[in-house]
Amino acid sequence: MLESLMQPNLVFVFSSRSFPGDVVGMSDVQIPLVEVSNLRFRWLRKGTDILSIENLTVQKGERLFVKGNSGSGKTTLLNIIAGIITPQNGSVKILDETISSMSSWKRDGFRAQHIGIVFQIFNLIPYLSLVDNVILPCHFSAPRRKRALERSSTLIEEASRLLEHLGLDINNLADQPVSRLSVGQQQRVAVARALMGGPELVIADEPTSALDANARSAFLKLLFREVEDSNASLIFVSHDASLEPYFERSIHLDKINHTGPRAT
Repeated sequence: MLESLMQPNLVFVFSSRSFPGDVVGMSDVQIPLVEVSNLRFRWLRKGTDILSIENLTVQKGERLFVKGNSGSGKTTLLNIIAGIITPQNGSVKILDETISSMSSWKRDGFRAQHIGIVFQIFNLIPYLSLVDNVILPCHFSAPRRKRALERSSTLIEEASRLLEHLGLDINNLADQPVSRLSVGQQQRVAVARALMGGPELVIADEPTSALDANARSAFLKLLFREVEDSNASLIFVSHDASLEPYFERSIHLDKINHTGPRAT
């Protein structure tokens, strides 16, 4: 039996695991960075749901691994969390803001300010240099620009710092267009761009699929270091179950998606 008595800024909790009169401050109650509730999504208006998720939360600073077979809806879920698409039912909250009920242009603005995304296809601008690609988020978000300049004296310096921390030789690669880079190098540029300006949430969709085992391990260590330095949350999606031990928490999409595996 659990009873609670609310007063301004205080919660008195009585339960079998607490002593009468124990006090918990409201500031100690942690609001999830991401909260998905009663989500249902289908591609066709009268079609079958491909996602039906009752609840999914991600805490601030948490590294979450989402595993599932190809075609199970992992990419669709990430696109919903990022506000790229919206569900027919349910809600998605990020930083206690209901992004799923925002208009399209508000979602775009929210995503630019608070979310960094590493896509399966990296979506780099082919004619721009490494540094110019990484700086792009700061042209669309004043808060991310401000946070970047709090860490380095210029945007170029901060972009170079991220690229170097992710193992790229800036001195030799700085002036090259990204189209001339290897897949592994392009991947690291995409991650640096997602991290630029310290977004609160980083979403990575199968970012290691083109890497061998040794390269995957090294890449994950670099990614975790940068995410931890910025105190960001990470949602990392992959069908590669061998990556699961690297993460603090993991979920299998088929276990929380009550429709079962569907095509994305």
